[in-house]
Order: sequence, then C-alpha cells, then structure tokens
Amino acid sequence: MLEARQAVTETALTIPMNLKDLPFTGTTHSEAGTVALASAFAACLEPGDVVLLQGELGAGKTNFVRGLCIGLGMADAWEVDSPTYTVVNHYDAGPGLDHLDLYRFSDPAELDEIGFEEMLASPSIVVIEWPERLAGYPLPGHPRLVRLEILDANSRTVNIFSTVPEG
Repeated sequence: MLEARQAVTETALTIPMNLKDLPFTGTTHSEAGTVALASAFAACLEPGDVVLLQGELGAGKTNFVRGLCIGLGMADAWEVDSPTYTVVNHYDAGPGLDHLDLYRFSDPAELDEIGFEEMLASPSIVVIEWPERLAGYPLPGHPRLVRLEILDANSRTVNIFSTVPEG
C-alpha cells in the first residue's frame, strides 16, 4: 500500500491504494505522475461515490479525472477533457463517471438545470470541480476530497481525504 506523505513517482503507483491509505499526501512531478496517482485512487471508489476536486486553474484537475477514468478501465482516456464550457462530461468508465465543472456557477439553484440530483442518484461516480460553488448543498454518502496544489510548472502536492475534513 502507498505510504502517506511519501513522494509519489510513477513506479510507486503500481502498488494499489485503498481507503486505509487515506488521508494521503504526496507530490507528483509530471502530468503522468498525477494521472498515475489518480488511477491508483480509483480503486478506492465505488458506484455512487462523490469526489470533490479542488485546485486553482492549471493545477491538473482534468489530468486527475483522466487518471480516474484510466483506473476505472476507460480505454480511450485521451478523450477526457475539461467540462469548463459544457459543464458536465460523462465517461463510460467503470460504473460511469460524471465530471462537473462548477466554475461558472454562482447559485446552487443552477444545479437543477444540469440534472444534478439525478446524477447523484445514479450509480455513476460524480467528480465535482470547484465544489465550493455548492455552498452547503447536501451531498449523499461520504464525499472524498482531493486537493491539488501547484508547486512549480510540473510538480503538484496532492492531498486525498476519505471524507471532507471539518473546517
């Protein structure tokens, strides 16, 4: 299993991750490293899970989702792209993966327009970028939280929590 707080390399990620490994803090040094880490994290997810994905523009959120899709068995993960303008992208990966980008949302009532309740009720894994736009919207189960922080042009600190921490 991955050791918490270790530096992540692509070779270290051949070892599976599970919920006992969380919280996890690591550093990736390339897009491939971020994708590999997310692919390992996908083993922690079950149908209907919600993943809250935080990070500034350019932090690697779309690469992280690409890795989740790879870890869930999607063969054409190169098709994964940012839903900034489409708001929602659905991928046939595992039980399905709905990738939402709430960056342009200003009111939680806008969630009704995209069928958010239906997504949450489906067996798809729901990944939400810019979850702070939910403003206290109740989410089912125990959402996982992933925080990506830019260290330099290639390196990211990745924090993964099994549940959303208080505060």
